[in-house]
Amino acid sequence: MLGHPRHLRPPPLAPAAAPEGGNPFVLVGTIVAAKVTTIVVVLAINWSSDTGALVAATTWHWTVVLAALVAAPVAFAVRLRRVRARRADLLRGEWQVGPSAVEPILTPAPAAPSDRPGPPRGR
Repeated sequence: MLGHPRHLRPPPLAPAAAPEGGNPFVLVGTIVAAKVTTIVVVLAINWSSDTGALVAATTWHWTVVLAALVAAPVAFAVRLRRVRARRADLLRGEWQVGPSAVEPILTPAPAAPSDRPGPPRGR
């Protein structure tokens, strides 16, 4: 009995999916949100100059971390603009396109007098 379910093999297992990297901005956003929330709660509970000084003294180093986190995407964007501009210059140089190249004239030639539309001329 070859058709009996006992003799059928189970389907092969699907290959394990490769773990995808998470979005780092989720982690950074969570840390920033937690830090800002903590500062707001501390200052809301005890609003005084001593508390403000304590918060400033314990959180100043986060400005360095924030500057580093902002600098990386900004540096990437600046580099990307420079690379794209360089590529455009190379393409213009290779294909000799740009302001110095001769532009083709794409306007149609004027129609011949017999081809002009208008009332029929006398017979």
